[in-house]
Amino acid sequence: MTIPAETRRAINEAEVRRYFSSWDPTWRWILLLGLRDMRANLPRLGKLATEEMGNATWSEEYYIYGPLALGVTAAAVNEASQHCEVGRF
Repeated sequence: MTIPAETRRAINEAEVRRYFSSWDPTWRWILLLGLRDMRANLPRLGKLATEEMGNATWSEEYYIYGPLALGVTAAAVNEASQHCEVGRF
């Protein structure tokens, strides 16, 4: 069954309106707080990852303060820049 183009357009418009009527860009600030907490507790995060996936190297110091620290920091910088785009920072 094919949905007529007019119906698809109407559905799309309704969904876009619904999305933006409930959108709250401040959720990203909460995510940044979570990333800050993760960055402050890297050994805990490495231990959690090791326990969940069984990769012992993820809880070793060289990994925690190397790739893991850099990755979480990069994610935070990315989220901060996106948060600034909405002008709510």
